[in-house]
Amino acid sequence: DEKLPPIVKGLVEPNVLFWRKLDALVTHTQELFEKNGLFKDQTATERLSEFSGIVKFFTDLAEKELKGTALSDDEYEKLRAVRIAFMGDPLDGTDQPEENGGRVGLVADIHTDVPGNSILYEGTGQPYLMLTLVGNENAPRLVLGLAYNHYEFAGPLGGNRETDEEWKKKAYDDPTKLPKKNFWYDTLTPKAAQPTTVSVR
Repeated sequence: DEKLPPIVKGLVEPNVLFWRKLDALVTHTQELFEKNGLFKDQTATERLSEFSGIVKFFTDLAEKELKGTALSDDEYEKLRAVRIAFMGDPLDGTDQPEENGGRVGLVADIHTDVPGNSILYEGTGQPYLMLTLVGNENAPRLVLGLAYNHYEFAGPLGGNRETDEEWKKKAYDDPTKLPKKNFWYDTLTPKAAQPTTVSVR
């Protein structure tokens, strides 16, 4: 007989172009899997199909938000409950937690400047907790989620290049060794903002 709690109203970032391109990319990947007979005996195809449905759902919500169309309670509940962590599960079907599970920091060298004797790197650290003020449907509210913590930096040419393992140690065990954030973060994050460790499991 207790009163039901209000429906949790989340948000899909209404970047319709992004969602449409992601939908096209997933569809193209599905076609390549089928054409080349890939992953027939594994779960990748089923997972990709499920992810495709989620992307289409997000695309539909983004289009409605831009038009100012009210979402149904069922859509809000589906948005609240949807999870995509399954995309990171091992392909053999096992789901054993790892000691460093959830440490999503990665680094990649994307350009070698031989004359300048340097290497350009892109890296991601612990995700930031993002707060967003949403005003669609004439119902202002505060929603929260995770945002990428991105680094772009140069390192010396020669010797060992940065590896994911070494980068994770910096990002999670000793953040003081991470490179300085790029200037465009100055207006996006408070000076004292700290990354938030989140497990994907």
